[in-house]
Amino acid sequence: MDAPVARPVMIGEDGASFSACETMGTIIAAGDDELPAQLRAAPFADSKSAGRLAPGSRVYVCSRTLDQKWLGVVLDVSNVPAATTPAMECGLKRRVERKQPYSGPCPSGWVSSAYVRLIAG
Repeated sequence: MDAPVARPVMIGEDGASFSACETMGTIIAAGDDELPAQLRAAPFADSKSAGRLAPGSRVYVCSRTLDQKWLGVVLDVSNVPAATTPAMECGLKRRVERKQPYSGPCPSGWVSSAYVRLIAG
């Protein structure tokens, strides 16, 4: 069976009066699982891995599946030390006129909601 086709993270779901992504979250360990959370290309456990998110990583939560089991996230790289990565703006604080796929410079994908604690928004 083939892996599900990649699905882009959508921004602007709250409308033109709000930032592209209003909610922040932090990655946590789920249950006894101390492994990093998988960032996926689509909101399915069998979709292609797009990377791993260590506990404590901050993410912008931009979209959700209808059942709330998967969150479309953009990795917040602004808090990464400058020695390893130059400061980068992910482009999520600006307003967007309509719902659209995220196409900014920061890594994005889908993570199980069990691994995310909402902290703002």
